[in-house]
Amino acid sequence: MTISKLPMTAMPLIISPADTDAYKFSMGQYALHRAPTAIVEYKFVNRSPVDLRPLRHQIQEQVDALAGLAFTEAEIAHIGRHPWFTPDFLLFLRLYRFDPASVEITERNGALDIRVHGPWLYRIFFEIHILAIVTEVHFMHTVAAADRAAAYDAGLKKLREELAQVKAFTARHGDKKSFRLIEMGTRRRVSREYQSQVLDLLINEIPGELFGTSNVRLSLEKGLRDVGTMAHEFLQVHQQIGPRLENSQKAALEGWVQEFRGHLGYALTDVINHDAFLRDFDLFYAKLFDGVRHDSGDPFTFAEKTIRKFRDFGIDPASKVAVFSDSLNLRKALLLCEAYEGKLKTSYGIGTTLTASIPGYKALNVVMKPLKVNGRPVAKISDAPGKSICDDGEFLGYLRTVFATNAASAPVTFSPEVARLREAFHAMN
Repeated sequence: MTISKLPMTAMPLIISPADTDAYKFSMGQYALHRAPTAIVEYKFVNRSPVDLRPLRHQIQEQVDALAGLAFTEAEIAHIGRHPWFTPDFLLFLRLYRFDPASVEITERNGALDIRVHGPWLYRIFFEIHILAIVTEVHFMHTVAAADRAAAYDAGLKKLREELAQVKAFTARHGDKKSFRLIEMGTRRRVSREYQSQVLDLLINEIPGELFGTSNVRLSLEKGLRDVGTMAHEFLQVHQQIGPRLENSQKAALEGWVQEFRGHLGYALTDVINHDAFLRDFDLFYAKLFDGVRHDSGDPFTFAEKTIRKFRDFGIDPASKVAVFSDSLNLRKALLLCEAYEGKLKTSYGIGTTLTASIPGYKALNVVMKPLKVNGRPVAKISDAPGKSICDDGEFLGYLRTVFATNAASAPVTFSPEVARLREAFHAMN
């Protein structure tokens, strides 16, 4: 798809530095205390067949506008109510300002290219804002201003129909299978206005099932729990700041435990792949962490392997949390809940299909990940080939060798009922 070059946008799209995901703050504190000198280079990746180059100048204008943002005292107080945030980090947030000069927006190899360079501590807050800017600018130039209210209404109507299925699920299962939804749609939302409307609808329609939102500013505005722990970048950074590459996942998990002392105990499992994570996730970490998060690959296989791992350690899997957050919609999440709630404490992070699912509009699939740390390559491999990110083939091959990513995995079997639910899950678009 080609977008014609259009005039500059008028108003800033990002109105608060807190209009971002909660895990940016936990990782930001970690960077302040444990990796203040780490230098990163982030790279924007557009997985959609859309040429975004005509939007380059509008995106640049919005990134430049970030320089005028500062955290308010209300936002600092909201963040600081969490016991794991320390006074020095809250002071850092009071002083923090964006430096748009560290963002390079160009054209490279026939595509829009966005890079962010500098200290991890100071650049960590750019990612979500840049992604939200790109997706909203794209929406603004895809759907005419006069048509947006109708587009929002159509999207909310569709969502309301889907929420009826959540209500029916709760009515059918009662307390035996609790459905916990986390709204995670900031990075790919069509607009902040629409994300706010989506949250209002969720609050009104399924207040008991809405566990929270990843967006810190919206959690403040709407009295919701803000949810988030670590992202892929956290483990990627440790590939170059840790002692040895083969110990990088363990170093990251150990550092997290030391920093947060029992809080935020949910580990991301697919920076290399799930099997490599499980080999490093020994009894020590299995007891210390409250749970794990799935973000690529077959979620049913993930759940079965996770249950088996905890059982092998003599830990009741039902006492541990599994957060599913890979390209879910509500219908898929309900199938997972039916299959595994009670066997694990499950929750479901859903983003794009909540805040960018509008009839007639094709949401962008965009991400931004670290490419280098301290001038050396890092990588995300994951359990889905399309999600791998690394520009250095030699390093990627070495990483695969070190973590034995091609090693045979113990087979997984599914009960007839779970197999039926899994088949229905994969039959959905």
